Amino acid sequence: MISNDLHIARIRVLIISDRLIDQAKELSNYLNSVGIHVIGLVQTKEQALELADQAIDFLIVAGYLKNQQNYEIISEYRKRNKTFIALHWAMLDSLIYGYCAKYKIPLKFERTSPMSDFAAYLHKHCPVPTVTPDKINRKVPDKNEF
Repeated sequence: MISNDLHIARIRVLIISDRLIDQAKELSNYLNSVGIHVIGLVQTKEQALELADQAIDFLIVAGYLKNQQNYEIISEYRKRNKTFIALHWAMLDSLIYGYCAKYKIPLKFERTSPMSDFAAYLHKHCPVPTVTPDKINRKVPDKNEF
């Protein structure tokens, strides 16, 4: 049982992919299943702009984007003073490292690693404190129990 004065924040993500749609859907389903809120899965910059009013912690780029104009969503969100962290979920190679440098994507994660590791990575790098699902049902000790 969680104490009422403990704030639980769910991680909120937006996923963009114009090439690895099936893998992005699988990622979205997994993240939702472990309590990470996927506000959308989009294929274009224009679709992502439609969700610009939604608060997100991470903008996840799934695989490299075939249409490089879709990477412009990162700079467009930044121009709008949107607070988020861009993250490349891909097979990490020189192409991805180049895109990360060009589009100022600070975080990278190897997509062939277990999805559970990716969820833990999101919790570790989230800018707001979060509680992982395994801790939600634990009793928080009362300050008088010490």
